[in-house]
Amino acid sequence: STMQQAWPGGIGVTTCKTMTRPVVHTIRRLEVQKDQAAIDRICDGVYGGGDYMPRCLAHLAHERQALLLVAERPTDSGAVVEGVVGAELRDDMLFVFGLRVLESAKKQGLGRLLMAAVCSRAHAHFGGRATHMATVTVPINTAALKIITHHMPHELGRIDIWPASDALAAYEEAIGWPQNQATRQHTLLGSILGALEVLQSDSHAAALLPQWERATDASEVARALVQLRSQQPSCSQAGTGTCAQQQEAEQAGASSSGAQGAEQHHHAQASLPAALRGWLPFFYDMFPPGSKWGLQQIGEGGVYLLRGKQADAQPGASSSSEASPVYQGVLVLSKSMEGRRHTAGITARDGSVIHSALLLAHSWQPHFLAFID
Repeated sequence: STMQQAWPGGIGVTTCKTMTRPVVHTIRRLEVQKDQAAIDRICDGVYGGGDYMPRCLAHLAHERQALLLVAERPTDSGAVVEGVVGAELRDDMLFVFGLRVLESAKKQGLGRLLMAAVCSRAHAHFGGRATHMATVTVPINTAALKIITHHMPHELGRIDIWPASDALAAYEEAIGWPQNQATRQHTLLGSILGALEVLQSDSHAAALLPQWERATDASEVARALVQLRSQQPSCSQAGTGTCAQQQEAEQAGASSSGAQGAEQHHHAQASLPAALRGWLPFFYDMFPPGSKWGLQQIGEGGVYLLRGKQADAQPGASSSSEASPVYQGVLVLSKSMEGRRHTAGITARDGSVIHSALLLAHSWQPHFLAFID
C-alpha cells in the first residue's frame, strides 16, 4: 500500500478539470439511516463485495466523528446519491478515506469533485486545525491514484502487506472465511509452504521472541518509532519507497508469498516527514500513539516494544544517544473493523526482528495480515 500526502500545504478547493459532461451533483453531509441503501449500492462491487464502508458508516459518523460527504444528482424521481468520501482529523493531519463513486457515474469528474469538497469543508468542520492531509491506497487502484495525486502529489512511502494476496486468498477460501473463523489446527503460517519453518529456523528471531514487552506509555512508543524510522536505510529514490534492496530481491525472483518475502520487501520510511515518524506502524491506516485509537490499543495490551542493548546501537553513536534506550521494533496487534481481519503492524530494525514479530502475531491469532513499514 502507498501513503500519499500533501506536505506541506493548507486545505483548499480544487476544481475538476476533466469530465465528459457537466457535473450536476450537489454535495451534502451523509445521513446514515437515509443514505445506507445508496452507499450499499455504490460499494457493491468494491473489494469483491466486502467493502468496509457500508458496514462502518454508523461507527465512522458517530464514534470516530468523521466528516462524511455524499454527492447526489437530481432526477425527476428525486435525488440519487452517486458518490461518498470521508475524512478524519488526527492531530493536525486530515486523513481522507472511503472515496467511492457509483460505477455508472464514473469518468464524469465526480471523484475529483468529492475530493475538492472534503478538502474545503474539512477546514471549517475541524476548526481550521488541519494543516496537511494524507491517505492510503494500493498501487493497483490506478483510478483512485489519479484522483489522489491530483490533490496529494507526494508519495511518502510504501508498506508491504504480507502474505501475498494469492496465498491469503487460498488460505481464506480453504477455511471458508469470513463465515468460518480460523482455528489453531489450520493457521495462516501453517498453510504457506515453508513459512513457519523459515521463521522458526531463525535462531536470532527465536531469542528475541520472549523479549517483546507490552508498551504502557504512548510517548515512549513515539520515541521508539522515531528512532527506528530515522535509522532505516535511505531509499534509492527518496520519497518513492523504492529501495535498492527491494529491487535486487525482485530481480532475483524473490517471492513475497513466503516468510522470507516479509524481510526481502522491507521498505524504508526514513523519508517520512518528522511529524509522522512517531506514528504507530501503518497498517493500511495511520494513527499517532496518543490518539484515542492509539491509547485504546496500548490500554488493551496490543502495542509491543522490543528494546535492545546498548551494543545494538548504531556505530558511531554519540554519548548522549548511547545513554538513551535502543529500540529494535514496535508491533501493534489489533482487529481491523474495516478489514475484518486481525492485523500486525510492524516497524523493525532488521529481518530477524520482523521474523520474531510474525511469530508473536502467530501465537496471538491463527489468521492475521501483517503490514511491514
